[in-house]
Amino acid sequence: MIRIIALGVFFMVSAFPVVASGKEILFPIWDLPELSGPMNAQIEENWFSRGSAFWGYGLWFLNVIAHFITLLLLNTLLGEFLARSVGKFKGNRWKTFGPGLAYLIGIPVLILYCLATMLSIPFGLLLLATYLISIWLGDCLAALLLCHLLNSRNERSWSFWTIVLLSLGIVITIDLLVFFPVLGILIYIVILAFTYGVFFNLVKQTYPNINLLNK
Repeated sequence: MIRIIALGVFFMVSAFPVVASGKEILFPIWDLPELSGPMNAQIEENWFSRGSAFWGYGLWFLNVIAHFITLLLLNTLLGEFLARSVGKFKGNRWKTFGPGLAYLIGIPVLILYCLATMLSIPFGLLLLATYLISIWLGDCLAALLLCHLLNSRNERSWSFWTIVLLSLGIVITIDLLVFFPVLGILIYIVILAFTYGVFFNLVKQTYPNINLLNK
């Protein structure tokens, strides 16, 4: 949500006309006759642009801090599990895309069904909250998976903080993809599908008695 708001603010900053004190400006986007003429803008120099830029950069900074804290928590909770399991990953990675995509599409359908059934509303709300949290954690989990996989396959010995900082760089790169309106969203969905597909596969291989989306 923060990244979407920041994107909107950046767009406003780039699209809003430069306003200088005492200068006449024209707003061609307005078609009303009474508003189509030049307007005398008695505003201090670039007040709106500078204020919007401040909030845009501030929200982006908060987004980075939030992801950094999330990566710290995830690597603390799942770091040992990922370091132990990614090196033993078996199977075709491309086949993990299906279960991951089934999770991304199937859970919302199940949520709608639960909310449509009066008796299942509490479960549907709980499922909705869990799903939204998993979407928020998706890019962080993807970055951690990639870092632990590279650390294991290349026989490196990266420290806890090295993995967190490298993961943060990957997360920022993934977030930049969202700035591309259609292609970025599609790439983000593919990344989430592979991430949760691989994660479910790792959990299944580590704990064979647990049945998740893939059998």
